[in-house]
Amino acid sequence: MLLVLVNSINMFAQSSMKEAVDMTEVFDLPYKRTKLGGTGFGCMIDNSRNVVPNKLYTNVQCTEYMLADDYDTMPTTYAKFSLPDAGHTLVALELGGNIDNLTDELILVDKNYNVTDALVAKVYAFPGTIVKQYYINEDGSIVVITLKPVSSASLSMLEFTQFTGQRIDETYKVVNGKFALVSTRKYKEKVYTYSQLSSKTYNLWDGNEQPVD
Repeated sequence: MLLVLVNSINMFAQSSMKEAVDMTEVFDLPYKRTKLGGTGFGCMIDNSRNVVPNKLYTNVQCTEYMLADDYDTMPTTYAKFSLPDAGHTLVALELGGNIDNLTDELILVDKNYNVTDALVAKVYAFPGTIVKQYYINEDGSIVVITLKPVSSASLSMLEFTQFTGQRIDETYKVVNGKFALVSTRKYKEKVYTYSQLSSKTYNLWDGNEQPVD
């Protein structure tokens, strides 16, 4: 079983949203959430009232999931960012830190520490198989890269050889406390292999796919 600990995280107690946001390390923009890096000090969130979505995706299509509802899977913050929208803080968190399947979310938190929106931003599995990944530009826009298989037949994140799929880049901006989709870019289909996607040095922006629009 994979034991993934976000760098320097306080793993000993669950915190309120206020405590978690205040304790989480601030990162400058631009920012890239690399496959195995890009994390700082944070803490576990008490999610007993489902203040953040708790779907932990287990297949390549991101249609099957387990609920992150125990100590090994609970949300753990690892970064926060100041945005041009001064009324909200952008916080990054990980679900499933102590198991093989992992999902990252970006959440928007207002000045009263209420979560106003959430966005699934990274889906990966041990030893590093990745099908969704994100980066944040200097202007605060967020790009989420997704690999979408052509076939609808479910593929386990842990048990596939290869699939034909299409890279899709979606760009979001924060508008009135919500993630607003402002553009979508699609790329030509290609074959993605387990070996390629599980390489520790491979990130989804490294694919050299050719755009179709």
